[in-house]
Amino acid sequence: MGKLILRFLCIIISMSYQCQSYSGEINLYEDLYNVHYMAQSYGNDTMTPLVWDIIGNTPPADAIIIGGVTNPGIHSVKMTNAFNGDEMTLDVNVLGGHWTLAPHETTQAGNGGIDVQYLGGIAYAYSVKGYGIGKLRMNLKETGSPVMAVRPLISALSKLEFPSSGLYHGFTTVTFMADFIRDGVKFRHYIPIVLRFNFYHMQSWINSVEVIGDGVMDVINISPTTISGKTTYIVRPQGINLHGVKMELIPNSDLYTLKSNDINNEEEIPYSVSCISGCALDRQNELIKDGKAIAMSDEQLPYIYGDSARLQVSFDNISTVKPDKYSGSFTVMFKNTL
Repeated sequence: MGKLILRFLCIIISMSYQCQSYSGEINLYEDLYNVHYMAQSYGNDTMTPLVWDIIGNTPPADAIIIGGVTNPGIHSVKMTNAFNGDEMTLDVNVLGGHWTLAPHETTQAGNGGIDVQYLGGIAYAYSVKGYGIGKLRMNLKETGSPVMAVRPLISALSKLEFPSSGLYHGFTTVTFMADFIRDGVKFRHYIPIVLRFNFYHMQSWINSVEVIGDGVMDVINISPTTISGKTTYIVRPQGINLHGVKMELIPNSDLYTLKSNDINNEEEIPYSVSCISGCALDRQNELIKDGKAIAMSDEQLPYIYGDSARLQVSFDNISTVKPDKYSGSFTVMFKNTL
């Protein structure tokens, strides 16, 4: 029985503009052995908050040429645990931003600017990556505030390592840039967005593992000269905030066999151990095969995705041995999936 830490993560990202904004957020949690985001994802590589920051007051304009952000790249955000003062650094890769604009018609700006991509599914919405002003000019249908809302575009967040349990706070600023045009006069306008991070991290642990099974193998004759046998165990990890548990064989022998209790009987029966239910199908679910431990990486270990799993200990088509009582043992450690 092993006892290691599991983790539960909750990540919130909120944004605010100096005039008016609504909070957007990204929630992250680790379920099974994957990271899941309650956010607007674009492929597997980028994400934005679900909720846009509403820009309530920008200078009126006849046209606008939107751009990227003034500070793309890695933002090293200091995260502080409000409970005990522990600190960690979160590296956030800011790629650019998304814009939604007032109704307009689009033409080429003729400035050799950076690419501006249409954002599918949203009217008058665009995505701009990098630094600089874009190559599209948006001529407003009516003079007024051209920017409706923005939201930063960042690389997908990876798994995090926390020094302790608690609520971590941190922030960085992402500044959007655009050229406003009014009565033929062009001027640069900046929109700073404070990107706040609030990560709630709580450690989890395994208190014990309940093992149900008598260990008695039912043996049948496959043929006059061969036998097979098997028994099963139900294993049920118990603890706090368990979100999946790996099983790892602890080597204690070069060959796993059932041996006779009679010292004069040297016959041995090599056996196999596998998870036959309750384990993820995309993993290596055999721990021992015909008496030999299966070599595997940590990512390949059998993985219990529910409350319990069923382990089968078996041998198959073994040459008939002397009638006797045979026994053996193996050790499994139950460990953190994160």
